[in-house]
Amino acid sequence: MGIDTNTFRRQIDNNYQSSFALTRTTGAHTVKTGFQLRKNQFNVFNPGGSFAGVYNFNGELSAANRNAGNPIHAMGDFLQGLVSTANYALPQPPTGRRNTNLGLFVQDDWKVSRRLTLNLGIRYEYESPMTMSNDIYSRLDIVSGKLLVANVNATRSLNLAAAKTNFAPRV
Repeated sequence: MGIDTNTFRRQIDNNYQSSFALTRTTGAHTVKTGFQLRKNQFNVFNPGGSFAGVYNFNGELSAANRNAGNPIHAMGDFLQGLVSTANYALPQPPTGRRNTNLGLFVQDDWKVSRRLTLNLGIRYEYESPMTMSNDIYSRLDIVSGKLLVANVNATRSLNLAAAKTNFAPRV
């Protein structure tokens, strides 16, 4: 009886990052360029769930007029084993979410005069769609009405495309 709160959950996040920046000053220009690459892994093991299940007795089944809410009738339902609702949470399989982030930039600090410096630049960002290491991943495609399952009838990213035009100017 009651809620199972003593479940075991383990989450291990791995984030690998590499970056590089180069600065060169020539005359009135200081040019900076660089990149940053991140590979993210979010690993979750949650065998928990609610192994005993959760049962609700609301008194509706033993009441004469099927009126729920009376605690005496709820106890009557319990003593007779008349469950109004029940649920059993299944353990989750281990999951490993993966994605990659990339950022590139170039910037020119141009000292036009003693009192005026222009900062001009551009940055590009790419974030890959999330994938699962063991392909236990699905989503409903609302256009086709189909359930897409990774590596069965869809790509590992469930046919989600990453935006490849994420340019940000700097002025």
